[in-house]
Amino acid sequence: MRRLPDIPEREFAQFYLAQEHSGSNVYFAAAEQRTLDHSRVFFRAGAALIVLAGISGASFYGAAFRGFFGAAHAVMLDAGAYERVIAAQDALLAFDAERALFEMHEAYESFETMRSAAQPSFLARLPLPLFGDGETVFDDTVRSFVDTGRALVESVDPFRSLAQAKVFTDEDGEDQTAAGTIFSNYAVRVRDGGAAVEKLRTELETTVASDVTVSSEMRDQVAAFLPRLSRAREQIEELTRRAELFAWVLGVDQPRKFLIVVQDSTRPRPTGGTITAYGVVTAEHGMITDIMFDDVYNLDGQLRLNVVPPAPLKKVTTAWSMHDANWFPDFPLSAQKIAMLYEAASGTRAEGVVAVSEKLFADLFSHTGISTTAHGITVNAESFSALLHGTAVERAAAIGAMPDVLRGLFAKDATRDMFAALGDAAHEKHIMAWVRDAAWEDEIVARGWDGALPQAAGADFSAFAVSDTGGGNVHAARMPVTARIAKQLDIGEDGTVMATLVVELASREAMPRMAYVRAYAPRGSVLLESSGSDGGSVSDPIDYAAARFVVDDDVAAGERNSSFDEKSGVTVFEESGKAVFGSFVTLTSGRTTRLIYLYAVPVRAASEGADKTLPSVFYAQPSLGAELTFAATPPVGATLVASGESGFSGEYRGALTRNLSFTIRYR
Repeated sequence: MRRLPDIPEREFAQFYLAQEHSGSNVYFAAAEQRTLDHSRVFFRAGAALIVLAGISGASFYGAAFRGFFGAAHAVMLDAGAYERVIAAQDALLAFDAERALFEMHEAYESFETMRSAAQPSFLARLPLPLFGDGETVFDDTVRSFVDTGRALVESVDPFRSLAQAKVFTDEDGEDQTAAGTIFSNYAVRVRDGGAAVEKLRTELETTVASDVTVSSEMRDQVAAFLPRLSRAREQIEELTRRAELFAWVLGVDQPRKFLIVVQDSTRPRPTGGTITAYGVVTAEHGMITDIMFDDVYNLDGQLRLNVVPPAPLKKVTTAWSMHDANWFPDFPLSAQKIAMLYEAASGTRAEGVVAVSEKLFADLFSHTGISTTAHGITVNAESFSALLHGTAVERAAAIGAMPDVLRGLFAKDATRDMFAALGDAAHEKHIMAWVRDAAWEDEIVARGWDGALPQAAGADFSAFAVSDTGGGNVHAARMPVTARIAKQLDIGEDGTVMATLVVELASREAMPRMAYVRAYAPRGSVLLESSGSDGGSVSDPIDYAAARFVVDDDVAAGERNSSFDEKSGVTVFEESGKAVFGSFVTLTSGRTTRLIYLYAVPVRAASEGADKTLPSVFYAQPSLGAELTFAATPPVGATLVASGESGFSGEYRGALTRNLSFTIRYR
């Protein structure tokens, strides 16, 4: 047999896909038949694995196989076969589909060889330390071990069909399988693999318990192996759920619409920026049936529901509309308001909302290589942002190119750089998601794609929401707001915690701009002193009751418990389970605006052996890119100890572009 290491990986991958395209059994096809190149499967397999492996980079595949077999090499007939499976899964996690196909084929061949050779007469001659001297009592279990590995290899077989899968209904090929159907099939196959793992676990336990001839060494090694097998079973459940999630998104069971909002980061808002454009993706029967994008102000012009806006927005608008809907830093809460106002304007219910920063969209133009021309205007990675802030015609050209970018995600060969960029974007909340379905929302939350404010129970907590409320030309490009944040925690001898928070904001725009700043702290925090706010309470611009405006429950809940301090000009209220200090400020070119808050924190350090520990969590506002300085002082006579969890030794200086957690430890 010709060994695959003699064949270049790309050459083999092209041959592999050619056989799939022709309906051949790719595992046993003759290598001399290599002809076709369907490279788009590399991208589609990678794109699918964003969902399965997670933008967050969780290594379920690789971890699962290491968990199965990392401690059981003595049981394996061919450790190299499992190493190839691991290598294939690692390659898929790195979006290197060529390498993955290559390694998976090698693993399959090895398992086939072992399977045919796993006969008692042959096994008795194998040097297997766990079986003692020539014992064959475990022959059936060895065969199960081999069959389990083979089943796990075959569980990813549906991915081969992604080469010809239909992601969009208008693609050529009536006989092609819908991508969502492929993921449904994958969920079934990987669940079968999980059943095989469970069967193997039961066999190992039963044999060790019932057979007195099993050596003590073997018993010890099996005992060490079984917990890993159980963990692997749990990971298979995770993989199944992710495949089912992707099938659900693609509308396998019923049609679904998802709303995409594009945020302008030059006008800061709590979830990343003012909403400047929106899109609707429709999926049905496992495929995307339609993608449309439009200017958000065209939608707002159709709004027939009058909703009272949050108080700070009353300075610039009478009614709440979709471009202002992302008012809450807790993205699931903002997403619900976006979906509500979209439905009120369009009459259509969205199953979920995805927020994307303007920066990420520009990056996607770059990674997909999309370049379009409309009305003589070329839209590409270099021109996209400027056009989005340009004339009506330029904005229309930029927004009109957005569907091409989403299509490009599935039409272009995958690159590791692009998926690395998407992973970073998720961590820095340049992309966030929310869905109505509670079960699938739990999946999104578990993977950190939701952009929610952390609960941080028993911990100090800080979040900052800077909102541009300056009005003016809503389309014009603005200079970014720069932010520097400094926080000092002082722990008293009695365990009380005092916080000093300094927020510095600057803008290089010639014209002054108004902003509203919210500082979030643990519920029950008490503001003692503050300075830097412009002050001024907000009054209603109209009689909302007489005009029959609708009052939003979440907005009303925060305002009912609010109090305005005349001396400091700060409004204190509760929102999303946190204490909030709200301040209006005016940003002027050449001058730094500084807000200072001194407040008592209602948390105490916990005892941990001889040490005391106090966790502190920082939530990063998407796209703001703040610089953070954080310091902590222990009680008099106590000494800070470097924390093993976070490495915090008393001071941190760095970027606050993603959520950060520290543990203050002292003794």
